[in-house]
Amino acid sequence: MKTIEIKNYINGKFSETDDFVINDNAINDIDGPKAKIYFCNDWDLTAAIETATLIQPKLRLVSSNMLADLLSKTMEYYFNSNEDYLFLTEMTGSPYRFLRYAINGTKEWVKDFKNFYTNTFRSVVSSYIFSSNPTFAILPSNAEQISLFVIAQSIMAKSALIIRSSSRNAGSFTSVRFVEAWNKVIDELNPDLHFLKKIVNIVNYKNIDDLWKHVSIDDWNYICFGSRHTINNVVSNINQYATPRKFVDYGYGFSNSVIDSSALLNLDYKNQAIVLNEITQKVLISATENTGNQCTATDVVYVHKDVYEMVFKALKHNAVKYKSLDPKHPESIGVVSPNNVKYIEQGINELHKREHLNVQLDANNNKVIHASVVPLSRYEYASEYPGPILFVKSYDSETDLLQQMAKELEVNDVLKYLSSSVFASKTFFNDIAPKLRTYKLKYDKPSHEVNLYYYHQGKNLLDELTELTIIEEKY
Repeated sequence: MKTIEIKNYINGKFSETDDFVINDNAINDIDGPKAKIYFCNDWDLTAAIETATLIQPKLRLVSSNMLADLLSKTMEYYFNSNEDYLFLTEMTGSPYRFLRYAINGTKEWVKDFKNFYTNTFRSVVSSYIFSSNPTFAILPSNAEQISLFVIAQSIMAKSALIIRSSSRNAGSFTSVRFVEAWNKVIDELNPDLHFLKKIVNIVNYKNIDDLWKHVSIDDWNYICFGSRHTINNVVSNINQYATPRKFVDYGYGFSNSVIDSSALLNLDYKNQAIVLNEITQKVLISATENTGNQCTATDVVYVHKDVYEMVFKALKHNAVKYKSLDPKHPESIGVVSPNNVKYIEQGINELHKREHLNVQLDANNNKVIHASVVPLSRYEYASEYPGPILFVKSYDSETDLLQQMAKELEVNDVLKYLSSSVFASKTFFNDIAPKLRTYKLKYDKPSHEVNLYYYHQGKNLLDELTELTIIEEKY
């Protein structure tokens, strides 16, 4: 059995302590690799803060083109081993095919960072773009792509970075793999830039409650992922000790789909069956991709009453194809962790919808959750679950739809839907589009597909982390 050591990375060096945890693979009870994650102490945390503070002024001397070139080259070494993908698959339960697709897509975006950088500041005719201040980022447990998303933009913003990732899942591993690739490129291409090895620091700090008094620093940037409750707690804790320059929060991804009767009723029987199958497949893919644990996964679909029965039956019929198999299986939607299985079961039981939850025992006698289509009345409310759960609700009219969607946001303490997909006639879509409270609106497309060139939750992280001075010269 192979154990991968995930150490802290501070001041350009990997370090370990006597305090660690071994993340045993509890997904399938398979004899796969395990992660030995070392926790840093308070002295290590202080050293990381000092490193970020001291390196910050030096970053202004490095050109943006140089950083973009280094990042692009780093992607040649980042997750270039099939062993890394297999380890991450077994560590998280995320399907192998998804991880290959998602991480490779993020790598391609980083390789093209010059274009992304130019587009971010394309409206600026003449300017001086410089780093603001160091950044402290708190990554979520499902950080297969997020660690690279944060690291790459922090580097391009010339903001020294400290990462505190969850010790439960992917964040520490993917961050460490980036640092290893980044350091290799610096050694090969430009050893004179060895100080850039200190631009990213990784601290696996155990006690989150004690963290804030150490890392709350005036004028630093803070990035946090999580529920509104989690984010509010983090903001409150940091504000007790310091006044941040900027707090960039990414809430959890409450997303939805809408299927209007105008998408189906004007079709003949044959075409109606084809379109119905296409729409329900798109919704189910969005609800189940990466076990439904994507922030843009559809949590609830609203269906017009005139086609509700037809759509609900089609969703139920097609849902059987989306199964929780071994995550290395090419058709698997992934495996929900045992803790999340218990959490989902409890929530669905409280809704008295147990009969709609597709829970079975696998070959190792562990509970797995397959795609589950759960009907709700207009007075019952959907929630985001870390699993392949799709809630289905009926609406009578456009007004009714908007009222239900607004109430759903209120109950879940969310400002806007992260992603919304509408399957309808173009007339219906054009009419309702300005009225929907959503960050991203899609027409006849699945909600889960992410384009990294667009804003995420209305924010461009690269822009958030930089300062901009506009330059005007005489003619």
